[in-house]
Amino acid sequence: MIIMFIYLASQSPRRSELLTQIDVQHSVISASVAEVKQTLETPMEYVQRLALAKAQAGLAYVIKNAMPAAPVLGADTLGFVAERVFEKPANKDEAVDMLLALSGRSHDILSAVTITNGRQTWSDVAVTQVTFRSLSRIEINDYCDSEEPYDK
Repeated sequence: MIIMFIYLASQSPRRSELLTQIDVQHSVISASVAEVKQTLETPMEYVQRLALAKAQAGLAYVIKNAMPAAPVLGADTLGFVAERVFEKPANKDEAVDMLLALSGRSHDILSAVTITNGRQTWSDVAVTQVTFRSLSRIEINDYCDSEEPYDK
């Protein structure tokens, strides 16, 4: 199936950039979803639930605003080590803590996508293992003084 146009239910500039790179015409729409991990939820369940919820919220936005029909893509990405979930750090302290925890070890990145048109829904998750070399406290602080760690 060839999709000519989709709605991206994400404010992530990176996701929009990726779609542009692969020549997928899209429009970014609002899809407000509370990103809170449930108590017994595994990282895999969490990332899948968020991607689905974003796609569903995006579809509801399209319908509510009487926008032209097109598939809606929702996505979420997170990293984790031993069930500890790492999301976008909110501040420098969280970014430093995260990098100290990841320094010198491997962790998994889960990227979930869901596409729905209201009648059919398709979801998938990619798992990527990433290994960090050991990072010095100076490297971590210098990196966290930039804007880089706050959108990933």
